[in-house]
Amino acid sequence: SINIGANCMFSYDIDMRTSDGHAIIDKNTKEIINPGKNINIKDHVWIGAHSMILKNAYITNNCIVGAKSFVNKQFKEEYCIIAGSPAKIIKRNVNWDRRKTKQI
Repeated sequence: SINIGANCMFSYDIDMRTSDGHAIIDKNTKEIINPGKNINIKDHVWIGAHSMILKNAYITNNCIVGAKSFVNKQFKEEYCIIAGSPAKIIKRNVNWDRRKTKQI
């Protein structure tokens, strides 16, 4: 499942996938080795354009995901900018506001 908290903001062309689309099966055990997993986006998260959020991703409260980011792991530190491919924390102690810069 994809769980999205309150007061989030999403740009356009964001891809979220809770699975790889096709099973990868261990030849010996016949078990699926790439099961699907949830995506959790907490409160007040802003996700930039063209980002990809993959299974098991966790983005905690008050974070920003930069445009064209590839999020494939868990980020549990608040007030951060997460960006890149693969994504990592690039700035701490920041927050965002829905109003345009000239309105603040």
